[in-house]
Amino acid sequence: MGYRSDVGMAFYAMQEDKVGVVKLWLRENLPFKDWDEDDFEETEDGYKFYVSHVKWYESFPGVQSFYLARDKFVKIFCDIDPCAACEFVRIGEQDDDVEIEREGDHEFRLTVSKQICFD
Repeated sequence: MGYRSDVGMAFYAMQEDKVGVVKLWLRENLPFKDWDEDDFEETEDGYKFYVSHVKWYESFPGVQSFYLARDKFVKIFCDIDPCAACEFVRIGEQDDDVEIEREGDHEFRLTVSKQICFD
């Protein structure tokens, strides 16, 4: 069966005049072919990605393609021309397995919340 995670990413422009170029870049560079269409949502200023109960192993081609796209996005829009942000959250099966990465002048659009659930 393997270890499963929930993964969310947000890519968004921080400047209104850059929304068009950021969204165009995302349309051309996000790995849409490696994931279900429903995993992506176009937003007012970028894209959101969310998958639940997925094997998120760095050796998997779909995961690798996402990391490559994210790294390029960060270099272009967060480092060279800081006009956008990228946020990544992965929650694993273990209670203490949470990975959070934020790049650029982010707005904390992705958060993690713990709660107690009775089944």
